[in-house]
Amino acid sequence: MAKSKTAKEAGLSPREKQVARRVGKCMTVQEIADDLGLSFDTVKKYLDRVRDKLGMRRKTEIAIWALNNLTRRKN
Repeated sequence: MAKSKTAKEAGLSPREKQVARRVGKCMTVQEIADDLGLSFDTVKKYLDRVRDKLGMRRKTEIAIWALNNLTRRKN
């Protein structure tokens, strides 16, 4: 299994990271759109970009990646 890319390695924009982080919180596309003040179609485009940059096919993969790479760890 290949090591997943970091957000920096993947070249994710701040907005793409915001969208991915919300996918990691199991939010729907509409919930993400409402939360960020974007249209449904705009969020879908961001998700497509995240998929392409990370080499993923499913939203579930993005959710797992976001949980492992974009959540703040508390010590």
